[in-house]
Amino acid sequence: MTGHNEANKNARSYLTRKRGFVAIWIATFVGIAGIGMVSPLLPIFAKEMGASGIWLGLAFSGFAISETPLMPFMGKETSSLTFGVTTGV
Repeated sequence: MTGHNEANKNARSYLTRKRGFVAIWIATFVGIAGIGMVSPLLPIFAKEMGASGIWLGLAFSGFAISETPLMPFMGKETSSLTFGVTTGV
């Protein structure tokens, strides 16, 4: 019975160490799934509302356009604020 308890303890320890990775993976999956659900429908709704191709392109690329210049600054800021929390230091 000791081996079973040891295996459970090792599994919990592994999941505790990988908790940050799992959270990031889930957040990425949810984001990609959301884009995957919206992408096929956005052109249909945009055309119904009278949007031209340029507006449709801006709607798709709006996040990337705003994210690109801000990513280095926000990445550094969040790293400095959450380093101890996410690494357990």
